[in-house]
Amino acid sequence: MLVVSPSEKIFGIEVKGQKAKNFWRFDERQPSHEMYYAFVFVPQDDKARVFIMDSATAMQLWKEYKNEALKRGCKEDNQW
Repeated sequence: MLVVSPSEKIFGIEVKGQKAKNFWRFDERQPSHEMYYAFVFVPQDDKARVFIMDSATAMQLWKEYKNEALKRGCKEDNQW
């Protein structure tokens, strides 16, 4: 979604949600100072949790996760 701040700055927010603990499905992209991510975890029997981060942080964490998965034997062509 595109958002306009009170100071008229335009930026994007991509929201990812899940109800069970699992990895987040995510496409690796170039970081952009105009993009943010909201990861929303909504379990059935507990409180919702929201993690908001800029795209540089999200991409760095994604690369770390992917590298660890490759070390464990996952294939590069897996659907992450």
